[in-house]
Amino acid sequence: MKKKNTVYRLNKTDYFIFIFFSLAALFMFYLFYRDLNSFTVRLNEEPVAKIYFKKNTAQRKFIDNEIWEVLTDSSDVYDGDRIRTAQNSEAYTEFLDTGIKIELHEKSMIQIFKSNNKRSINFIGGEIFVETASSEHELVINSGKTTVCVSKDSQVKLALPENNESMTGDEEKEERNVTVEVLSGQVEVVGQTLKNAVSAPVVISAGKLMELDSGKPLTAENIMPSRPTEPVKEGIEKTVSNESIGFNHSGWWRNPENGELDYNYAVNICSADVTEKYRMIPSGAVVRIEMSGISNKDVKELFIQLSTGEEEWIRAHPWFSVIPGKGEGVRKNVPFNVIKTFVLDRDVVNTSNSVINIGYMHNVLDEPLLMKDFVVKFKVISYNSKVQIQEIPKGYTKTLEYKNLVINKHVWGNEDEYNFPLYMDMTDVFGENYLFPAGTKIKFTVSGKSDTVINWMHPDFINAGVEEWDDVVFKNPNDRDYWAIRISDDYIPENTYFSYSKVYELYRPIDNSSYGRFELYFDKGNTPDPMIFEDLKLIFEVM
Repeated sequence: MKKKNTVYRLNKTDYFIFIFFSLAALFMFYLFYRDLNSFTVRLNEEPVAKIYFKKNTAQRKFIDNEIWEVLTDSSDVYDGDRIRTAQNSEAYTEFLDTGIKIELHEKSMIQIFKSNNKRSINFIGGEIFVETASSEHELVINSGKTTVCVSKDSQVKLALPENNESMTGDEEKEERNVTVEVLSGQVEVVGQTLKNAVSAPVVISAGKLMELDSGKPLTAENIMPSRPTEPVKEGIEKTVSNESIGFNHSGWWRNPENGELDYNYAVNICSADVTEKYRMIPSGAVVRIEMSGISNKDVKELFIQLSTGEEEWIRAHPWFSVIPGKGEGVRKNVPFNVIKTFVLDRDVVNTSNSVINIGYMHNVLDEPLLMKDFVVKFKVISYNSKVQIQEIPKGYTKTLEYKNLVINKHVWGNEDEYNFPLYMDMTDVFGENYLFPAGTKIKFTVSGKSDTVINWMHPDFINAGVEEWDDVVFKNPNDRDYWAIRISDDYIPENTYFSYSKVYELYRPIDNSSYGRFELYFDKGNTPDPMIFEDLKLIFEVM
């Protein structure tokens, strides 16, 4: 029985129907797009303000409508309108004929009102900057049970916890702490901060801030300097713990060595949680971070950054990283513990705004690390680094042993520029709080055997406190003769025991508390397989 072949052909009517409905679909899509991106002009009302974009877009919702409209630049805003900004968006609105300007940072929401000559807003969430300039009009800002009256010629920043863009009704009335910082001029605050108790007006002047806590009385004693001058207590130590915490993807960084992208994963801890709010940690202070946990994946190294708390992100110390396990890194499902002591070279000016940023880099976009039993201990050891940082004594000896160690290939330039590195923080080698002055001589001994051939090996003693790492074993940092510092020029066959020693002079100092790093490089040829060492031993002796 043969299969019947059927050929379908479209007649003129079919072609007409197809074209008609296709055009109709395109027209409906156009109408939908125009409706989605259109905004309403109220002919029977006078606008009270205009909105302008600084970055990306903003949306508006009328007081009698539940639809959010996408606005264009310089759109009119009417009495009772809500406006909001999305992530990575910024905008500002100006009350007409008053000079009052309100900047909305990303993920912020306000509602605008005008009654006779009175201008006011409901601050619903996010962060805003208010400037009244020389306007004769005051601006009244309502947030929950708190009212903030901004005088003329004033500049004020207000912040609330991140708002939920779908908030309606009672959800907006939940008690959330608003922070008011006066940059110039002054504001007057009235609030019902205790149940059924309305406070007397409190004046906040320039250079001061107040966190309006719904559980505390609203008094002048709660006003803090916006740039704290009182330091945290010397010796203060606190702990933050979490049964499970995820390191979120927070951006990317282009590797200057090979031009490829490394993806950044990080978690932030408010430094006020491990010190004291509205205090500062002065430049020169010696601080210590101890960190432990159990990771769900291998990570070679973790970086730690303590920010100054300024509006622009600035580290309070030179960059550094920690490599747990004597250089082996964080291992999957293996508990780790690292301790890092470092010296601040900038003030941490507001510990309520500053964060401890802990993260890692990965060369592919991947599922983020998940850390169980995550514990961070923070301690301010001393305000005087000279008391803590001592010159390393002669005769100091340290031995590191690895029963089985796997070292993977690292490409640092093009495919022909690679090595097999073992690198670690100098605190793993020499302990904490040591200074290595120029002229220090260190005898380094390496022994063991590898499952592959070794063409050569050389160590580096690196000061990472400068913008480009400084190999301090070179007389001229711009002329790095790696051949001269090789500890071995011999060809070592696989599975053959080796042992080499060499004395290295440090031509420039290393401050071990923050900047020191040790690296040991092996070359075995251009093969993708890792090097596996057995009974590898590293011995460091200060001569």
